[in-house]
Amino acid sequence: MYLPAHFKTDDLDRLDELAAHDPFATLVTVVEGEPFATHLPVMLQRSNGQVTVRGHWARPNAQWKSAAGQRALCIIHGPHAYVSPNYYPDPDRRVPTWNYATAHLRGPIQLIEEPGELLALGSALSDHFEAGSSKPWSLAAANRSLDSMAAGIVGFQMSIDQIDLKFKMNQNHPIENAEGVARAFLASDDRDAQLLGRWMQADVVRRRGTV
Repeated sequence: MYLPAHFKTDDLDRLDELAAHDPFATLVTVVEGEPFATHLPVMLQRSNGQVTVRGHWARPNAQWKSAAGQRALCIIHGPHAYVSPNYYPDPDRRVPTWNYATAHLRGPIQLIEEPGELLALGSALSDHFEAGSSKPWSLAAANRSLDSMAAGIVGFQMSIDQIDLKFKMNQNHPIENAEGVARAFLASDDRDAQLLGRWMQADVVRRRGTV
């Protein structure tokens, strides 16, 4: 990923924010010499400085068959929004662009195929995504054969050893430009733009405190 220094951050709290915003990730490996991507929900965890990503494939998905031991790329997609030159105080001197946040996570993949471990993974994932529901669904209470469910999936865990976090939010612009974009985003009906606007507004406050 192209990552200029002014858009790079090493703050892992920002990674947590991205994973909470959109846990539907893109997992990229090499299958028969070609890049292969699967779009799937993942659960990210941090403990004692180590980041792990867990999820599962449908067993017919060919990606898992060559994934074990590979270094994979997991892309966490954050909010993004179009930036019009009209958002700046000097629009005639500016061009359109796009603001966004994303994380690229790399590390080796370990397969999870033992039925008990698969059911524990499936339960952890469902509990994670059901959290906050008024009537949470539970794998343990599912009225169906858990053995057949486990047979239909292959789990994985990535031990992340490289993290690239990119938050492109007009840090390379005069602070007045960032303020203008933040205001426009906050006034938008778009959920992603609003979140970027809040993040940019906080960044402007930090920048104001250092000038």
